[in-house]
Amino acid sequence: MANKSGVAPTVPPTAPAAKSTKTGKPKYERSDRPSIPAQTQRELWGRSAGRCEFHGCNEPLFIDSVSQKRSNLATIAHIVAFSPAGPRGHATRSKELEIDINNLMLTCKTHGDLIDNLNYVHQFTQEILLDYKRTHESRIRDATHAIENAKTTLLLVQGRIAGRESVINEEAVKQAIKPRWPGSDSSIIIDLNAYRISEGRAAYWDAASEQVVHETRDLLKKKLTKEEIQHVSVFALAPIPLLVLLGHELTSRLDLDLFQYQRSAASNRWCWQVGQPGSDDGLDPYLPEHIVDVEDVVIAVSISGIVERSAISRAIGREHLIYEIRAQRPGPDFLKYRAQLSEYGTMLRSILTSIRANVTSVKRIHLFLASPASVAIDSGRSFIEKADPEVFVYEFDSPHYKHALTINSARTT
Repeated sequence: MANKSGVAPTVPPTAPAAKSTKTGKPKYERSDRPSIPAQTQRELWGRSAGRCEFHGCNEPLFIDSVSQKRSNLATIAHIVAFSPAGPRGHATRSKELEIDINNLMLTCKTHGDLIDNLNYVHQFTQEILLDYKRTHESRIRDATHAIENAKTTLLLVQGRIAGRESVINEEAVKQAIKPRWPGSDSSIIIDLNAYRISEGRAAYWDAASEQVVHETRDLLKKKLTKEEIQHVSVFALAPIPLLVLLGHELTSRLDLDLFQYQRSAASNRWCWQVGQPGSDDGLDPYLPEHIVDVEDVVIAVSISGIVERSAISRAIGREHLIYEIRAQRPGPDFLKYRAQLSEYGTMLRSILTSIRANVTSVKRIHLFLASPASVAIDSGRSFIEKADPEVFVYEFDSPHYKHALTINSARTT
């Protein structure tokens, strides 16, 4: 319980005096709590990181979670009570430990009351409470010992998909980045949910593209200022063409990690699956049988589904070559391992190297993606401004593909 600030400590009653009471037990008055030295209180706040040390709580004690008003919501509870008559009290150790930091727990008022309640002594024994304290303070110590280069900036990109808003849970993504840790209390959020224009209209892609470009370039400016962003962790749920644009703006020069929302995951859906891909989790490249001089080259990515070649032909309407990357078992849950995303990036960059070397007449690349969000972002990062032609990015609007936006052109420079 919280000490009475400014009240002189009261010495617990001695054992002989306690025997004179009607019950035969020492008298226990919570108001007799000794004053905890200010330095001990400060150290206890530091050890606990200002959070409740009761197992399973971890609530911040410096801000109200509902009103977001800043206030001291903490209480200091004794493991061995300051009085022999108190919870887990002892004839001699109560006095010895009354201001010992190793006997004190910083808690919220609810759990401080439980610890200080004589009715729950058998449930919350000295051993259990000491374990709560050790576990909490050890976790805080390990987290704060993290080296500086494990710091990351959280970038969340959310927008309507098929008319439905997408919202990314910040607490979930903070768990997904471990062993990295957020370099700031607040994430950078590019929120595209406000656009009520249909994705089938050019005005939507113009407005949303402008926002993505503007806010991504603001992020990159911070990398060159005192704010010094060294690493970025990207979480995205938004239309695929906008994520290609996002990746192109982030460029391959920025150190980042991409995360993929796992629909079928049992727990945190932003965490990559542990382990290595199986024999059916690979990707295969399909290259043109004959290279001819054309101005239009298609890169089709069939991972979440199949990009039909007939749909490509209808969308372009002129002669073209097709390069394809296809999952061995395409489907919405195909991408589960970080190694799969790495394999995709290597394969796409190999295809682009081949196009640069062998299709010298190319003026336009057409990108058709049936893919997860992380693949779209990685695709955008793979195009080199001075080495590749403009890239037309398509959106699937059943049953057709429609040109949504262009990267590597005057529109995005």
